[in-house]
Amino acid sequence: ESGTYISSRIGIMCTTFYLISIIFFLKFLKSNKLRGFFYSISLISFLVALGFKEIAATLPVILMLFERFFLSSKSKKPGFPTKDGNKAFNLINFLKAKWYYLPFLFFIAVVLIMRYLFFGAMGHPKFHRNLYYHFLTQSHVIVDYIRLLFLPVNLTVDHGFSLYPTL
Repeated sequence: ESGTYISSRIGIMCTTFYLISIIFFLKFLKSNKLRGFFYSISLISFLVALGFKEIAATLPVILMLFERFFLSSKSKKPGFPTKDGNKAFNLINFLKAKWYYLPFLFFIAVVLIMRYLFFGAMGHPKFHRNLYYHFLTQSHVIVDYIRLLFLPVNLTVDHGFSLYPTL
């Protein structure tokens, strides 16, 4: 259904390459052969996903969390803090041990810099909203969606919210 709208195809393509990047990154972590090939495919897929939608910038965080909670054993956790608190989390040590995240972070920085240089803004160049009003509006939106979670009345595809200048 979502493929029928031309504008939603960007989301489908981003998701496709996001998932391809995850799959090949996991193959990279688990494989002894073709590690460079799997890593390259993962990085290229990430770049393509990032080209479709900026939400793909969440991929490195998802990969780090997945590796931390599902793939790391007690004997193989360089860079990750232990549960007993023996080793405090240090970003520099983490990135030294987990060097393969650096290109992902580098490409995110490059995209942000390019957006700023070409469009004059990190986000949408014509969308300017007071951060305080944005925070107030989002607090109302979150409360309304929690209400809809427990009391699903007046459901609609698109909920319209105006800016809230006060709580």
